[in-house]
Amino acid sequence: MPKSAPPALCLHRAKNLFYVRICGRAYYLGADPAQARRAYFELLAETHGGTTPPPTRASDVAVLEVFSHFVGWAEGYYASNPATWQAMKTGFAPFLEMYGEMPAASFGPKALKAYRAGLIAGTFRGEGARPLARKTVNQRIREIVRVFKFAASEEMIQPSVAQALAMVEPLRMGRSAAREPRPVKPVAWGDVEATLPFLPRPVRGLVLLAWHTGARIGELTPMRPRDIDRSSAVWEYRPPSHKNAWRGQDRVILIGPQGQEVLRAALMRARGGDPVFSPRDVYVERSERATVHRRADQKPNPRKTERTINAEYAPNDITRAIARAVEQANAERERSGLPTIPRWTIHQVRHSFATRCRAAFGSIELARAALGHAHTDATAIYAEADKALAATVAAKIG
Repeated sequence: MPKSAPPALCLHRAKNLFYVRICGRAYYLGADPAQARRAYFELLAETHGGTTPPPTRASDVAVLEVFSHFVGWAEGYYASNPATWQAMKTGFAPFLEMYGEMPAASFGPKALKAYRAGLIAGTFRGEGARPLARKTVNQRIREIVRVFKFAASEEMIQPSVAQALAMVEPLRMGRSAAREPRPVKPVAWGDVEATLPFLPRPVRGLVLLAWHTGARIGELTPMRPRDIDRSSAVWEYRPPSHKNAWRGQDRVILIGPQGQEVLRAALMRARGGDPVFSPRDVYVERSERATVHRRADQKPNPRKTERTINAEYAPNDITRAIARAVEQANAERERSGLPTIPRWTIHQVRHSFATRCRAAFGSIELARAALGHAHTDATAIYAEADKALAATVAAKIG
């Protein structure tokens, strides 16, 4: 941020009030966005005669102002990876509630460690919430340190502040009180199959397509008919954005006969520019199943809220839909005297695809190519050691 830039209009989330900090003093401007914006410009004109206010001293810059400027820059930087950026903003919220009013120059390693201890204990996630895992805690701390590095590069704070925070060692496995994350295992087809009848139709299609292609769910949700090249026996789909786009890597998802079968049914229902698997199709499916329909001359029911349905699923929507479907499937299985199935996530489907590739072809290189990884080191995380391959080796040379 240039030193002549005006102070930003910020929102204090805990108080639900807009405010601006000028020369170290916070001016609260109310909760209404339009009124706050008018008051913001009036205040600048009143306090500085309509000119740009003088630069705030580095010692007076609040943590909330530092994060506000980082958000303005990061909105464009992470435009190609919105899921990552959304996760970062979610992680910032409890930190800003606790330290937002604190001068950034006063925030040091001890304060960062105290906040980390709260993450480990689950203090910021509500009563009864499960504490964050060690890797997630380390990730949250790295993101906070990065914001302070950004502030130092923009001359908002002294470089020594960011350097001191960077000296905090990350949590090591077995050497902290943080919960260790459970390794993500492949999900069995039987568990997926038992869940499918309880999933909404578009989510069911996404799960099946992920099972047959190994694609990340964030790559499949924006898929539109025009994005699919059906000119050859194996269809090609290039996601509009993907995890490694910032590295300049291309991503092509190849769709074989079983995936094509899933897509054909969905393409017949696709509407206009909506994604192939759209949450709006849930209401079409509900109407198709209904035994009673509206009369042609029936007046529309008054809307109770202004809520609208997005055209595209977010990855978290898929996670919640699967969790609900597993609960419904288990309730039905209990009534039928069948054993329940474990909870699973869409991410486990990608692990299953990698494991099946390695088992079918005996090559991690083929699994790497199918998953779109640049190196086999990343693929090894997904491709679990297959017992069938080990049994084959033992039978021949063991």
